[in-house]
Amino acid sequence: MRHPSSICRELRSLPSSVGLAVECLDGSFAFYRIRGSKLERIEHQQKDWTELSAQDILQHLVLQTPVAAWLENRMVLRPAEWVKSYCHTE
Repeated sequence: MRHPSSICRELRSLPSSVGLAVECLDGSFAFYRIRGSKLERIEHQQKDWTELSAQDILQHLVLQTPVAAWLENRMVLRPAEWVKSYCHTE
């Protein structure tokens, strides 16, 4: 079995298209990935990926965290149905 720090080094070096590793203040790591249309996270002692809620994602965007910077380059924004009538189309 691999030592956890070697696993962290491998995951930290993943290309940004695969996921994102963020070092926490306590030295542990949280890993993020996009799976389908969902943003998921797994932390140091967890065994399973958990889906971030819309509120969690919004908090990252408002606070301009590294997760938000990584995510903004991958987001496709589409207007809600009620907004479409206000959109300018040519």
